[in-house]
Amino acid sequence: MSKRDEPILFTISTAGYNKTSGAIGWETYSYSKAIIDGTIKDDFEFLPIVYEKLDGDWTDIETYKSCNPSWAETTKQNFFKQLIIEAKNEPNKENAAQVFI
Repeated sequence: MSKRDEPILFTISTAGYNKTSGAIGWETYSYSKAIIDGTIKDDFEFLPIVYEKLDGDWTDIETYKSCNPSWAETTKQNFFKQLIIEAKNEPNKENAAQVFI
């Protein structure tokens, strides 16, 4: 990246479910939030946060719809319904369900 006058790197991710130091998704999200709220000044980063749903109920299918902009085009509602049912019945799958919100 240092060879170019105006380099650009795109990264698309979720914050993930592991909200601890060392989890790259969560660290990137936290850094972005700090720039947005002015805690950190970094004029070289453009870090938009799109479709954030921190207060969404992971057991509500509407939460998944609001966090996935291409819901009708690229996602299958039954997949998410099944994911929610499995996570409710098997708590160890809850994190897998929350990755999508």
